[in-house]
Amino acid sequence: MTPATPDRPLIRRSHPYREAPRLPEGETVDIPSLVGGKWREVEVGPGRGGFIFERAAAEPEAGLIGFEIRLKWAAIVDARLQKVGLGSRARVFAEDAKSALLRLGPRRR
Repeated sequence: MTPATPDRPLIRRSHPYREAPRLPEGETVDIPSLVGGKWREVEVGPGRGGFIFERAAAEPEAGLIGFEIRLKWAAIVDARLQKVGLGSRARVFAEDAKSALLRLGPRRR
């Protein structure tokens, strides 16, 4: 980034995918609040979303949750799921699966 000068102000651009979907705040996240379906499945690293779309078509009663660490692909794939009408039972979140999986609840003791 070029430093600002009096004749050339510094232009700050926001990250184009800063609005990528994230899990709700809190210690635990209630899975049924994320997606519907008779049962839920988790995909780690859905990338460009090929498998999650195939799985949603093959199992119409499954709720699908994807954790993608790359903001760009999480935002794009989640938006595509919403656009084709799968957003109520398939979502992709911009999260690191190592920490996200620990937060999914409810916890059983």
